[in-house]
Amino acid sequence: MAAPGSASRTVIIAGGRGAIGRALSRWLCDRGYTVVVLTRRPVHSNRSQIRYEQWDGQTPGQWISLLPAACALVNLTGKSLFTLWTKRTKQQIWDSRVRTTQLLATAVRQYAPSPFAFISASAIGYYGNLGERKCDEQCPPGDDFLARLCIAWEDAAMQAAERKDIRVVIPRIGIVLQPDAGFLHLLRRSYRYGLCAYPGDGRQWISWIHIQDLIRSIDAAITQPWNGVYNAVAPQPIRLHQLIATLAQHLHRCPGIPIPPALLRLLGETATLALSSQQIHPTRLQQWEFSFQFPDLATALQSLLS
Repeated sequence: MAAPGSASRTVIIAGGRGAIGRALSRWLCDRGYTVVVLTRRPVHSNRSQIRYEQWDGQTPGQWISLLPAACALVNLTGKSLFTLWTKRTKQQIWDSRVRTTQLLATAVRQYAPSPFAFISASAIGYYGNLGERKCDEQCPPGDDFLARLCIAWEDAAMQAAERKDIRVVIPRIGIVLQPDAGFLHLLRRSYRYGLCAYPGDGRQWISWIHIQDLIRSIDAAITQPWNGVYNAVAPQPIRLHQLIATLAQHLHRCPGIPIPPALLRLLGETATLALSSQQIHPTRLQQWEFSFQFPDLATALQSLLS
């Protein structure tokens, strides 16, 4: 077993079976780490450096015994936001982030070695609908459901910082572009079936990040003396209609058609996901001299669609 603390090369990932978690696991393994994925449904791994451990996301369990031999825990848990927001599903979304993060933060505070890094995901939903305003990490939070969720989510993670030898790093993640999941995957599928449409007039700002830059930033958060929040977004946000046009050009398709906001609002609060405009900048990453491999959309799409 690896020695605890800074000598360890073991990273625990909660929520590691999602698209971001799978990419991060592969990345860390390629760099010599052992990865332990906490999951409700353990499976056999075809990579010797990855193992799966049972947990329910709600109660302490055998997984706590893994903490003393690790150097970091990455928290990527959370029920998908892309569902109809009923009272019940909103509570599930809340509990899967806030209550689970409270559990992890308590376990880290009690059992993690010294030093230790707790990287706990949040989202740029923290800032609410910004319209045309530009925003970085100094901006105040919004006041809609997503903003309140992110505030509570981040507060739960910061409970681990009651121990001064634990670094808590919180990436506020934008729209993640990756070829096999998420926003880009959904658009590509819709183009394939000739059904591409986009919400509103397309003028809303989209703050995005290439999956490779996201996992590189999380890797840096494990090894570098970072603390606190950072916006995990590329330095060049783009309007939605420009993103759609650029993607259509890469796929040799015609741009999609707009969906009227009035029609989307029939979905209730769920429409927030589609209509919010967020022009977010990664000021702290730039201050930390993080080097983006894919700073602009054209470069990112060339990588993802090739």
